Amino acid sequence: MDRGFDRLLNLLECFLHKEVYELTQSELAQMMGLSKATTYRLAEKLEQRGYLIRNPDNRCYRIGPKVLPLGQKFLGKLDYINVALPYMEKLRDEVDETVSLFIAAKENRICVARVRSTQPLQQIVSVGDELPLDRGSSGRVLRAFAPETVGTSQEDLDQLKQTQRLGYAVSHGERTEGVSAISVPVKNHRGKSIAALTISGPTFRYTEERLPRYIEVVRQTADKISRELGHQA
Repeated sequence: MDRGFDRLLNLLECFLHKEVYELTQSELAQMMGLSKATTYRLAEKLEQRGYLIRNPDNRCYRIGPKVLPLGQKFLGKLDYINVALPYMEKLRDEVDETVSLFIAAKENRICVARVRSTQPLQQIVSVGDELPLDRGSSGRVLRAFAPETVGTSQEDLDQLKQTQRLGYAVSHGERTEGVSAISVPVKNHRGKSIAALTISGPTFRYTEERLPRYIEVVRQTADKISRELGHQA
C-alpha cells in the first residue's frame, strides 16, 4: 500500500478510540509516531476533502461529515438490518434486555444494530462498536457458524463444536465482568450464518430459572428473522 495513503488511514483510525472525540495536532502526531509537520500536512488533506474538521475555538480535529455517507453506504447494503430491527424491538419488549446484532470483521465483531433495554442497569453497546471476536457469546456464534470453524486450541474448538450442536451460545463475564449474554445465529436464504442476534445484561438477571426462557425467545426471534430472509429450516 502507498505509504502516504496508509498514513491517511492511520490518522483517521486514531479517532476509533472510544473515549476520543477531538484530538490536537500534537496528540495525533504522538499516536502516529510522526512529526507535527507531517501530521499537519496529512490532516490538512483530510480536512480539505471533508473527512476531518477543525474546531475553530481550540484548533482540535474531529471526524468530518464526509465520513458519514461512507458509513451509511456500508450499512445500507446490510438489508437484513431493516428486517431484523422490528423483531429486535419485540424481543427487547419481551425480555427488557439490550438486543444487538453483530457481524464478524477479521479478528473483531461489529455491532450493526442495537435496541436498548429500558432498565436503568444495562450493558451499553453502540452501533459501530468493535469488540473481540474471541470473547463473548456473539463472537463464539460467529466463529462456530463460519464457513470454516477454526479454534485457537482444542478446548476452544470443542467449545465451538458444542455451540454448533446447541445452536446458541451463553457467556458470563467473558468480556466484561458481571455481564452475561445469549447469542443465536441469523441465517440467509442460502443457509449461511450472516450475523449473531444477542441479548445482554447484568449477570444477576441471567439466572438458571430465566436462562431457558431467554434462550428460547432469542432462538425464536433469530428464526423469524432468518425465515424472512429466505432461510428454510
